[in-house]
This record gives sequence, structure tokens and C-alpha cells, in this order.
Amino acid sequence: MGICESQRESGGRIINFNHNNVDIKSTQFYDVIIPIQSIIDITKGWEIKFSDKYIKNYENFNNEKILKIGLIGNSNKGKSFIISKLSKINLPVGASIKTEGLCIKYPDLEGFHYRRIAFLDSAGLETPVLKTNFENNENDIFEKKSKEKMITERFLQDYIFYNSDILIIVVGMLTSSEQKIINKIKIKLKREKLIKNLFIIHNLRVCTNVKEVQRYIEEVLLKSVNFELEKCLNIDLNTTIQKGICFHEKNEEQQIYHLIFAYDYSEAGNYYNEYTLNFIMKSISFNINFKGFDIVKTIKERFLEQSRDLFEIPLNEDLVFANEPNTLIKLESPKELKLKQFFIDEFGFQSMKIKGYEPNYSYSKTNDAIIVKIEIPGNFTLNSSIQYSGEYVIIQIDGEKELETNSDIEENNIYNKREFGKFSLIIPIRQEDFIIKNEKPGFKAKDGIITLSYKIEKGGKQIIVENEEK
Repeated sequence: MGICESQRESGGRIINFNHNNVDIKSTQFYDVIIPIQSIIDITKGWEIKFSDKYIKNYENFNNEKILKIGLIGNSNKGKSFIISKLSKINLPVGASIKTEGLCIKYPDLEGFHYRRIAFLDSAGLETPVLKTNFENNENDIFEKKSKEKMITERFLQDYIFYNSDILIIVVGMLTSSEQKIINKIKIKLKREKLIKNLFIIHNLRVCTNVKEVQRYIEEVLLKSVNFELEKCLNIDLNTTIQKGICFHEKNEEQQIYHLIFAYDYSEAGNYYNEYTLNFIMKSISFNINFKGFDIVKTIKERFLEQSRDLFEIPLNEDLVFANEPNTLIKLESPKELKLKQFFIDEFGFQSMKIKGYEPNYSYSKTNDAIIVKIEIPGNFTLNSSIQYSGEYVIIQIDGEKELETNSDIEENNIYNKREFGKFSLIIPIRQEDFIIKNEKPGFKAKDGIITLSYKIEKGGKQIIVENEEK
């Protein structure tokens, strides 16, 4: 996954990757490409590009039971390279694959015991915002487009998470952001009560000898926070494979494995890589969780599922997709989408301001309360209410931040630039088996941070209207 020529414009038609003007090395690798640049662009239509292989086997790919393997992680960590190794596709040395939007690879059946396999890949998290992503270089445009990019990355990673039977997280020399990704995926699996094999591949592309890798294992991997690892023993992969190593996380409900991949064909690569690939291949061969896989249908379902969390649309308005052929995914209604001004999700995206005044805020759910924190320095008023809509509990907080009137502050340009005015925060929380108690939320103010605590208890889905809070 790296820099290569971008895909050709198609005008909504199916594109054959074997066209003479297309770079075969970079584009023929994937069988389906949906080059999603921005989640907002669904109102214009997301184009779908197919390889000749997919077109010839369309009915089989859509109707047969398929084992789906999803790759998650930061950009440029080698996700596509790992797919190529598992698929036994020898890419030219130094060649890079551009992963654009959502990309899907259907490897040949022979290498997977004649089981139908689909690899789900994307550009990953923390990709750069490029000049070609927006119309000019103004800072406000960059800020807006960078937020759109983060939301789009989140949507793609969530799609892969929910539509994969096996998850592979590819990291490099482990960083704190990669630790956070691994931890969030583990928490999400527990919270959603999903059973998926999880493989973390430490792709040590800079390591060429075994001692370097051993040092990494001893000084980084085994000492990392949130990893309680022990070595996997007595694993019969192949009598010819005598080298390599695998760790699994103790005291976890999920099967979570850490594996090593070093610089290919180096001393370290020859020691670790074959073992890692065979370990994953054997797990694939034993997995029986096969289901049908309609790409267009599953993308629409995931978009509908996340729309309430992402967009400023009326909570009772239905999203309607255009009746387009399977070469385009287009939202017909509403005609325009606006991202919500603020949210926090599993990957830590936050602070979404589009227009007007809105204070920074965050929310979280504990076993006995929903906690909302709002940044409002100075004087303010608040009114809190609870509503119910479909599968969501809606916390609505209406308020007003007053203009500072102290003459000393008015003379200070820094304080004069503070925003003020009326605001409305709408926080949808997926309804679970709990009720909100019939009482005002707990209130605390310190250092300009307002904390509202909504007490909850296990029970039915009754919703109580809250009282005014000042």
C-alpha cells in the first residue's frame, strides 16, 4: 500500500483493470475497488470498480458462502503486502499497491483448500490530507476536509470490523496509537459480544536479523501495556516449519494472537515469516463461519447503521438510496448531509464544529451512569431533556453561553475572541437494557468544565424527561 497512479474516471461504468492504459501492477491486485474519498460524497454517488475476474464470477462471489478476512490499522503499515503474501501473489520488488477507499481481493481457491475467501482492505487510519482532496489551500477548507477524512476512515474501518469473520491488525514497530487501536478493537469485540479470531501482525520491515527481532520482542512486545502474553506451545503447523514464534493473550475470551513478520527473505524473514503465514492459514482452514457476502448491500446497511451517529439529519427521517445499478452507491434522500458538530467514537475522533457556536463536549457510559462533560467557561444556562427515538436514547442539552461583560476582560483580545451564544447538543446513545432514573442529572462545575451525570439502572426501555439545570 503506497503511492501509485490514481484510478481512472469511469462515468459510472464498470472498469476492466486489464485496459492498456491502466497500470496493471497497481490496480489488478484487487477485484473490487470503491474509491471513497469522503463519506459526504455518497449524495453524489460512490463508484464501484470491478476486475474481469469479479465480473466473470459475479454470481458466485455474491451468492456463495464466503469467509471474510478484514485488515485494520494505520496507513502504510503493510496490510496489502500481508494480503499478497497470504494469497501467494509475488509482487515485483519495490512495487507498491495503492489502497483507495474500500478494496476487496478474492484469492484463488486452491490456496485456501477450495474455500471461498475475501480480503477486506482500506487505506487505513491517519492517511494524509492531500491537495487533490479539496478545491483550495485555505486553512478553513483544510480543517473541514481533514474532519471529513477522519469520519470516512472511521466508517471504512467499522465496515471492515463488522463484516469480517477474522480480523488482522497490522502494526509496525509498535507505537502508542497502534496500542490504542488494538485495545479499542478488543473492547469493541467484548462490548458487541462478537466472536472473531484476532491476529496482530507486528510487521517489522526494518528488521533483517533475528537478534533485532528478539530485542523487539523482549523490550517492546512483552513489556507493552494491555498485553498479557504467553508463548503458544505445541502447535503442529507443518513438520518442515521449525522456526517462528507466536504469543497469545491470556485471560481473554477472544482468541488473540501476536505474530512476527520481518523483512522478507532476510535472515529474520526466513526465520519468522513462513511460520506466521502458516499459522494464519491453518486458522483460516478451520474456520466454519461462512455466510453470503453482497458488497453493495452490506455497505448500505453499515451506512444506515452509522448515519444517526454521524449526520445532522432529523431523527425520524429515513435515508433513501437511489435505484442505481450495482456500479454506483448513491444516497437519494436527503440531498445534502452535514456532519455532526461533535462526537467521540472508538478511535477517539472528536470536536466536530461546522457552524455557529457550540462548546466542546464529550460523553461516556459507565455501569451506573451516562457522563456528559461540556467546556463552558464563564456564565451560562442549561436545560436538559431526554427523548426516545427508535433504538436510541436522545440526550438534548439546550443552553446559552453569555458574553463576558467585565471591562478588564473586554480590553483583553484573547478573552474577546471567546465564542458565545445559544447552542443545542443532541447526543444519541444506542438503547440497551437500561432506564434513566426520574431525577435531575448530577451537576458539577470546575475550571470551566461542566459535568452532567445521568443515573441509569438495569430494566426496561422507559424514558424519563429531565428537569432544567442551571
